[in-house]
Amino acid sequence: MRISALSLALAGLIMVAPAASRAADTSPGPAKSPLAPDWLVTVQFGPGLSPAYPGSSAYRPVPVPGLGVRRSDEPERFAAPDDGFGAPILDTAGFRLGPVANVLIPRWTMHQELNGLRKLSTAIEIGAYAEYYPVDDMRLRGELRQGVYGHDGLVATFGSDFIRRAGAFLFSAGPRINLGTAAYANGYFDVTPDQALANGRVPPFQSHGGVTSAGFMTTARYDFDPRWNATVYGGLQRLTGSPGASPIPNILGSRNQYSAGLMFARTFTIGGF
Repeated sequence: MRISALSLALAGLIMVAPAASRAADTSPGPAKSPLAPDWLVTVQFGPGLSPAYPGSSAYRPVPVPGLGVRRSDEPERFAAPDDGFGAPILDTAGFRLGPVANVLIPRWTMHQELNGLRKLSTAIEIGAYAEYYPVDDMRLRGELRQGVYGHDGLVATFGSDFIRRAGAFLFSAGPRINLGTAAYANGYFDVTPDQALANGRVPPFQSHGGVTSAGFMTTARYDFDPRWNATVYGGLQRLTGSPGASPIPNILGSRNQYSAGLMFARTFTIGGF
């Protein structure tokens, strides 16, 4: 399938709202005020580990920030560590739709194996996301994002999360699949003849669009009290398709891209107006 047709199909899937269903309520909020409801602001931060660059076998520490805002009479919605930064503009019983953004870390030339290859700056992607709960303990989510800085490709991510609460614990696990156009893959996985000659370890290679990786994400959260919680997470993405055939992961790095981290979250109450 041509990637242009695939991109249009993905955009259509994301923008069409399914029939409404009840969303997952991951934890009970404070009692509803008889006056205007309070606003609950959740600030999240913690350390994480991710590949030093797409296709790398080395890892680097990264911050894992997060911010959530909701009314006290609204249920808390599940969020996964690999979600883009988004906020809903449409939020019905089981469906949410809104803008989303994502940041990709740069590829530094300080790594010896990248000698002669292209240096990549931090990339910024913006677009839209949609998520839907067909049942209370299952979330479906899709994101469609366009590179506006660092690369000019179109990327899409799809995933589902099975969510289960057990007392103070909240567990989730689910598959992921990522797609990208040639404009995205070329920047991260191509090797020009000049670069191959300068590097000396990799042959020339030209990538194309399609499925770029597939894997899973799992989390375990513990609520110390209604205001504090901690989450550990781990995930794996296996580079596939054209990126998976590139000499960058196969010779210089790895096709297996792991991620892990620990996040702490604190919820604050802002009085209703």
